[in-house]
Amino acid sequence: MNYFLPTKNRSFFKKPLGKLLRKDSEIKSFFDFIKDNSLESKIISVGDATTKKLLENEIYPRLIIIDGQIERKETSIIELNNYQIVDAINPPGKITISACQKIREALKIDSIKTIIKINGEEDLLVLPVVFEVSTNSKVLYGQPKEGLVVVSVTEERKQFVKKLVEKYLVKKNGD
Repeated sequence: MNYFLPTKNRSFFKKPLGKLLRKDSEIKSFFDFIKDNSLESKIISVGDATTKKLLENEIYPRLIIIDGQIERKETSIIELNNYQIVDAINPPGKITISACQKIREALKIDSIKTIIKINGEEDLLVLPVVFEVSTNSKVLYGQPKEGLVVVSVTEERKQFVKKLVEKYLVKKNGD
């Protein structure tokens, strides 16, 4: 079963799912915290801009989900030699079961870092990532023109995401 986000419900997903870091100094402090505490294995990055920022700061997330675009403009695809690369299809405004399966599979083995390259759009995949990742993980994604969102995954946050999906997304067969 795939999910579709109706246009009328898009505004419900504009609010950050976690803490919004707006200032470069806040982001730098958070990145220093990750490095100082060896937390890279707990970091999931969703989005090209977020991933580029992490890599520029020599932080290599456990899972990276990208679509080759930043704010709807093509960007170079990130290539890392020590990552397994997996392709998935996820059209804009949707969450496909196949993309969810790729996320689930990538999170099963801690010792393998993975890049999931999305043909389509990765924006809504933050939701299944939060639901699938282990508690105490940090899911990072960009809030366009505002900053970096850090979702600290707890059981409460997982339940919140589940309710968002149930309330505002529509189940559909096929893509």
